[in-house]
Amino acid sequence: MGHEERDSCMKYAAHFARLSGVSVIAVDLRAKEIFQIEPAPCQWFGQKCPHTQCVRLHTHTYGLNEAARWGGKYIYYCPVGLVFAASVLPYEESFPSFGLVAGPVILGDADESLINLTEPSLNRELTALPQFSADQVNSLAEVLSAVCCAAAGKPRNARIQSLIYSDREEILKNIYDAQEATSRTGFYPLHYEEDLCATIRTQDKKGAQALLNDLLGYIFVSGQFDLGEIKTRIIELIVLLSRASIDAGADSTDTLLHNTDYIRQINQVTSMEELSEWVTGVMNRFIGDAFDYTNVKHSDIVHKTMEYIKANYSRKISLDDVARHVYLSRAYLSSLFKKETGQSLTACVNRIRIEKSKALLRNDRIKLVEIAGLCGFEDQSYYTKVFKKEVGMSPKKFRDAGGKI
Repeated sequence: MGHEERDSCMKYAAHFARLSGVSVIAVDLRAKEIFQIEPAPCQWFGQKCPHTQCVRLHTHTYGLNEAARWGGKYIYYCPVGLVFAASVLPYEESFPSFGLVAGPVILGDADESLINLTEPSLNRELTALPQFSADQVNSLAEVLSAVCCAAAGKPRNARIQSLIYSDREEILKNIYDAQEATSRTGFYPLHYEEDLCATIRTQDKKGAQALLNDLLGYIFVSGQFDLGEIKTRIIELIVLLSRASIDAGADSTDTLLHNTDYIRQINQVTSMEELSEWVTGVMNRFIGDAFDYTNVKHSDIVHKTMEYIKANYSRKISLDDVARHVYLSRAYLSSLFKKETGQSLTACVNRIRIEKSKALLRNDRIKLVEIAGLCGFEDQSYYTKVFKKEVGMSPKKFRDAGGKI
């Protein structure tokens, strides 16, 4: 992206920030730099998030990564529990180079949202943040996407594909090293593949990156620089990486969806130069997904799961319903949610329903059986059982005590 296009993007983003009252940052995806366009509404957002699992660049690269994957815009939660909207500039080359992130904002009722933040010490500071409804957040993302299109001078249907990064000098160096090694040994180092899988399973990012770079060099050399042969070997490597990632805990459905995109993309590559750029980006994407973006992705999924439950607590909620909402398999969602929150999805649904019922119990005119139905319980007896387990007393005693425990 040229300086003129970047300046235009920053100018439009500044207007957007002033009109919306929402802070905006720009992210250079190639240089991996963040630029603050407008002063942040809370001090820490402009510098460093206090959450121990939040690396600001990784958090917002994840959001822009998903924006590229889902057609140019994406709404996500940071590990603290605040909401952001991300949009990448439309592009016609192999990958996007620039994006905008708007936020943070509080989604829904401020008091309820702040109670559920993972950093309660920030409550006072965060009360100054804009409070948006779900529709307003969607509108925020739509307008931000329009800003990116205007800045790029391209329609939204310009080429949008999975986010990748280029490092041609590194891959050329690895090719030369592989040529020299192959001339001495005469074979492809299959044990490198086994070692690579081991480093992914043990979360050794540095080791995985080094082995991956070496393997790419050997693949180009062993394929004798034949485009079709090298494409086949790279697809094999992607399958290998996918299995290692799944063994390490990645969701199989999500991983296979990425692979479908990769196979479609590689079939469109028509030159060695384009292939070297594309494959480096895809492998960096694997490394990022496996090591850099895991925490923020998991936090995003948990917060979106909670959002869905709060919006649908009054009706029957199945695990399949929630899994479809966050685009994960039911097994992986159950495992991830329990690991991240320490409770099962069923326990979370019941806890939210009980909290909602407490407010209704303060109204003597609403019968207990009606409260049970309004809060999604199939019958009053089960509601009473769950309430006693959660609160330590029956709904009637809670009501008689004036809502005091």
